[in-house]
Amino acid sequence: MTSTRRLCQYSLRILLLLMVAGVCVACLRGKVYDHYEQLPIAGWEKNDTIIFTVPPMATAGIYSIDLGLRTTGLYPFMSLTLVFEKEVVSTDTMAATAFTAHPVVTTLQCRLTDKQGHTQGQGVNYYQHNFHVADLPLAQGDSLRINIRHDMKREILPGISDLGITLTKK
Repeated sequence: MTSTRRLCQYSLRILLLLMVAGVCVACLRGKVYDHYEQLPIAGWEKNDTIIFTVPPMATAGIYSIDLGLRTTGLYPFMSLTLVFEKEVVSTDTMAATAFTAHPVVTTLQCRLTDKQGHTQGQGVNYYQHNFHVADLPLAQGDSLRINIRHDMKREILPGISDLGITLTKK
């Protein structure tokens, strides 16, 4: 093999590696928080609140809050009702004090299957469901506290393995 040909192949490999890295970085652009909490295998109890503490924002802007939910075939219902409570913790840079806005409570109806009972999530044994919750303006230094609990008639819900929050700057 000639040295020119080797150089061409080496350059092609480097270029391909850079393109793959660029695509990976582009997919993460804007995502500032992505965290999942694992739920008990025995089931999610009605009085168990899942708490997410989002660190302070580096820049001001509009942020999209999305809920991620992973279920298994053991989940017995077609939908899930969640109580979603978000609280903005702002830092007043002039006075260097923190204050908390009043919590905003929203009830989310998360449809997990279609009318025939087929899951609307992606996956095989575990199904990933994603739901847009809200768009929220946040100032630089603002952080969030998010509390989530289920509001189903059944006290213990089997078949929900993970619950997560993703925050993306728009």
